[in-house]
This record gives sequence, C-alpha cells and structure tokens, in this order.
Amino acid sequence: MAQAISATDFERVAISMCELLDKWMCGHLATLWESAPEIPLRDRLRRIIERAWPSVVLLGLGIALPMLPVFTGAEQAAQSVRITLIVAAIVAVATGGVNVAEQVSSSLDKHIPAANKSE
Repeated sequence: MAQAISATDFERVAISMCELLDKWMCGHLATLWESAPEIPLRDRLRRIIERAWPSVVLLGLGIALPMLPVFTGAEQAAQSVRITLIVAAIVAVATGGVNVAEQVSSSLDKHIPAANKSE
C-alpha cells in the first residue's frame, strides 16, 4: 500500500509503481518477488488474529448459546442457532467481513422460541 504525504513522497511512489509495472510487463517476476518488502512476524500474526478472532467468537457462541435455558424444550431452535453461528464462523474466516454482534443478534431473534421472548 502506497502512502504519500509530501510532493517528494508522491514522486517516490509514482517512480516505484512505474518500476513495478515495468518489471511485471517484462516478465521479471523473480525480481519482483525479491524486491518485495519483508513483513515482520508480529505483523503477520496480528493480521491472522484479526482475521480469525470473529470466527472464534462465533464458533464459541454457536456451541454455548444453544445450552442456555431459553432453549429448553426447543431442540430444533437450539440446533438452528448452532448451525447458523457455525456457518457464520466459516464465512467470517473465508471473507473476513462478518459482524459478530449483528450475526448473533439476528440468529437469536430468528430462533429463540416465541414463548420465551421478553415483551
């Protein structure tokens, strides 16, 4: 990702992008690979955790929420919540774009037995 603050930064970024395109068009992919900046392990781990955290939360809630007393006697609703949240966890890993709070709220609103919902 390019970031420029001053005019000299813009010039440096433009030159770098032109060099990148030139190497790519000439087929010097090995040169491109060698000139790629090294990403520190800490940054890689942070990205992995940021991507995986919503999935871990959704998976945990998919296992724990159906055990709540509100689902006593409503096994089908509990199973629906479990499946919905586990599928959302899989989608969150694949896309990285699932909002955990909205997904859990939506799932509970759809599947909590009507007799147990508070008015």
